[in-house]
Amino acid sequence: AHDVGRDPATGLVYLAFELLQGRTLAEMTADGRRLPWTQAFEIGASVAHALHYAHGQGIVHRDIKPANIMVLPTGEPKIMDFGLAKEGVSSDLTGAGQSVGTPLFMSPEQVQGRTLDGRSDLFSLGSVLYTLLTGTRAFAAENVTRIMRRVADDDPPAASTIVRGLAAPTDYLLSRSMAKEPDHRYPDGRTMAEDLEDVLRGAPPRHRPGWTAPPPSAGGRPVAVPSLPHDAPLVDLDLQPVLETPTRTTARSSGRWLVAA
Repeated sequence: AHDVGRDPATGLVYLAFELLQGRTLAEMTADGRRLPWTQAFEIGASVAHALHYAHGQGIVHRDIKPANIMVLPTGEPKIMDFGLAKEGVSSDLTGAGQSVGTPLFMSPEQVQGRTLDGRSDLFSLGSVLYTLLTGTRAFAAENVTRIMRRVADDDPPAASTIVRGLAAPTDYLLSRSMAKEPDHRYPDGRTMAEDLEDVLRGAPPRHRPGWTAPPPSAGGRPVAVPSLPHDAPLVDLDLQPVLETPTRTTARSSGRWLVAA
């Protein structure tokens, strides 16, 4: 917010926000549309730099997704909706057994209710980049439970097998940003941004040497994710954050999906 205060005439408390003109990445990739890889990488690098700054201020966004990134007419991306953000780069979620975010773009530690740091946002950004490049969701499935299990346990198909003509290091960039364990990912947003910028210049990613890809996910091994109703609604799952709690039933409340764990 640019300003906060109380109107002396009415006594009402107000928040003043920046008025933006542009389109969200969700709008730009609707109906399976995808972006040229150069544009996707430029957006990804800018967002990674912005996340690096936010993480340096002790803020983890926790809901990076296409609907929360707007591209201005100048081409500059803006990260929106810090409503789920939490202070403390290494922070617990809302409580034991709870997770907050948007299932299709959550990190594995989010769906498992583990402690988060800024690398969780980088996983989500990698998932966003996957959508921009391929026009598909990396962890799409028919219900909430299976989406969350795919996030925790399955690797998506390599982007190069879906779209031809991508930059050669694309699969490396996505694999590293979406590694299941945070220690296998980029350590921070600046490192991720620098690799993206290197590829845009036609140079090899400077941070690739010394990084070893983790073994492929086992697929089907037991994982600790909330047990959700298999008929949980999928409407706007990439637009609505989800709160799982072990004590409540499925409902839609205050613009969020509330799903029993």
